[in-house]
Amino acid sequence: SFSSLCLLHPSPFSPLLLFSENAAEHKPCYGSSSLDVYDSRYLAHSETVIVVSMNYRIGAFGFLALHGSSEATGNVGLLDQRMALQWVQDNIHFWFPLEETPNRSVTIYGESAGGASVGYRLLSPDSRPTFTRAILQSGVPNRPWASVSPAEARRRATLLGKLVGCNGGNDTELLIDQEWQVTQTLFRFSFVPMVDGEVLPDTPEAMLSSGNFKDTQVLLGVNQDEGSYFLLYGAPGFSKDNESLISREDFLEGERGSEKSLLESNRVTQKLVK
Repeated sequence: SFSSLCLLHPSPFSPLLLFSENAAEHKPCYGSSSLDVYDSRYLAHSETVIVVSMNYRIGAFGFLALHGSSEATGNVGLLDQRMALQWVQDNIHFWFPLEETPNRSVTIYGESAGGASVGYRLLSPDSRPTFTRAILQSGVPNRPWASVSPAEARRRATLLGKLVGCNGGNDTELLIDQEWQVTQTLFRFSFVPMVDGEVLPDTPEAMLSSGNFKDTQVLLGVNQDEGSYFLLYGAPGFSKDNESLISREDFLEGERGSEKSLLESNRVTQKLVK
């Protein structure tokens, strides 16, 4: 669903920005474009742009992969994004009449996991016609946390089933409902997009290396202080409650440690459910 559509005072030549938030799809399940931190009104007010933001299914709701299931194919969250982009294309004439603006461009942008999602739109063949340009902020699709193989995706689905007591069978609705019953301390592995051969024809690394992506203008960068949040997980001595004096080396080590922590939590969860 679209959580915001900010028009304010657009001109026929105002560019349209479609935002994919940091929905933390690589975390258990949280995030929304309706959060105050992603309020599109500020950008629409300060710049001459139209801003559209979207929600899509995340966590197991968006990336659960069950063998032989037509309901949990592993990438429905990406399909949600694809549908949102198509909706914009189908309705853009309400904002930009064709006779006034023949070149109705849509720029998609996202931050962190949202940046990786923008990268998937560049890679996914079906999505390429639905936008013009792309901006990736502090997130790209070829990060270690950003995608998994089909085998790994189904392994995590099996782990979730064991955690919530759904051993055997293929009841997608029951499994999704029970996700809410899993405690945060136990549910530490993540659900992310998988290489399914359709939405993602190949691994991001292979597609980027072979040039199999949308040929367009791309702005790539990082946001200020983007990594500070992750220091809570990976930097010894760092505290959110008082001033923490850390060196550049401590900061970089904390960043590396947070990624190791995520990978280790997946391994720990696997051991717990055996």
